[in-house]
Amino acid sequence: LTTHCECANSWSSVPFVHERKRMITEETIRQKCVDGVEATQVQCVIIGAGCEGGAKVELTVVSERFEGLPLLKRHRLVNDLFSEELSNNQIHAITIKAWTPA
Repeated sequence: LTTHCECANSWSSVPFVHERKRMITEETIRQKCVDGVEATQVQCVIIGAGCEGGAKVELTVVSERFEGLPLLKRHRLVNDLFSEELSNNQIHAITIKAWTPA
């Protein structure tokens, strides 16, 4: 996918052309959480995801699968859902809140 981007070449009116991987969407993130940890609620905010690299994602996930698990294991479960996106730099960083239903 070739993308025209003026941010990397702001001193010129000629757009910069580069290759970029497909950007991750909030819907894709939500669906991975529903499928992967049977999330009943997912709140997702994508910050950034510009030309310089992957997205920064703030994620709140509510799932019964987190019952009885320590925080670190909850975070690992969610983090593992996005191993491919983290390795190919679609996602640069994830901030995770992993809660059980109250």
